[in-house]
Amino acid sequence: IIDEFVTFFVAGMDTTGHLIAMALYVLHKYPEYLERIQQEIKTVYDRQDPVTSEQLSQMEFTHALLKETLRFYTPAPATIPRVAIKDHMLGDIFIKKGYIVTPLFTYNFFHPKYFDEPHKFNPERFLKQNTIDPFAFTPFSAGPRNCIGQHLAIIESKIILAEFLKKFNYEIPDSYQLKMKFGFLYEPATKIPVNLYDKQ
Repeated sequence: IIDEFVTFFVAGMDTTGHLIAMALYVLHKYPEYLERIQQEIKTVYDRQDPVTSEQLSQMEFTHALLKETLRFYTPAPATIPRVAIKDHMLGDIFIKKGYIVTPLFTYNFFHPKYFDEPHKFNPERFLKQNTIDPFAFTPFSAGPRNCIGQHLAIIESKIILAEFLKKFNYEIPDSYQLKMKFGFLYEPATKIPVNLYDKQ
């Protein structure tokens, strides 16, 4: 139990915080999506207290926006390096025994084979059923070693985002220019300044 807690705590704190911060960034950048999220909060999230898992599952546009945020700004764009234990082919690439391999997911995230207009931020793409190859969009990795906290991360993000937007209006100064870097995570090179205004 302690090991599972440590895994969730260490791997899930910064990454989920990053997702929420980047979602707030894109909602500021695309106010038309902010309006849709706020409407979904009023019609779905606020139906009863406490919020149920069924309500959270019905927040479809919020879910789509979080996915598109992960496509653009995923906090963990690669796997932990792996060492090849034998010579083999990975697609048409020869991998020699002993090579260190680190697949970067994000190449697929912006590949026009998998995403129409890949450099356009468009949450609507995730509202369409069965149109995206599940192995082309892997912000939580895939297969037997995928992220055990992915569902918790989405649940937390929906709740925190909804509660934040219910309580605050906010703005990001127009002078701020987002630049990303590889640090502990794939993250903003400088902190995103946010001005908060209490809705009360």
